[in-house]
Amino acid sequence: MGWTVIKDTTRDELIGMLTMPNPGFDETLKYHLANWADAYDVLYTVKKTVKGRVYVCVYLLDEDPEFGWGYKDMPESMHPFYYACPLEFLDLLSEPVSEDSAAWRRKVREYWV
Repeated sequence: MGWTVIKDTTRDELIGMLTMPNPGFDETLKYHLANWADAYDVLYTVKKTVKGRVYVCVYLLDEDPEFGWGYKDMPESMHPFYYACPLEFLDLLSEPVSEDSAAWRRKVREYWV
């Protein structure tokens, strides 16, 4: 999956778009913004679907100087290699939907040890 860049968007506007309710699909319950090796901002979000499943979606945020801010989204089921998700988020989640989700959650716990 690639990046989505939204022309002339600021970082704060992009975060607002990614965390606002998405009627008919999901809502963001919590979010946390971190920095990864001075390369990207990493936005960890706890999402709740209309069917009640709660999971983490990780967004990499970066600025394209010619166009604006963009993002790459990765649900936990894709096992994103970013583990600085706040531990408190894990307590809010539904059961993992795959071994990749479970493995990602284990790596987050190991990161904070």
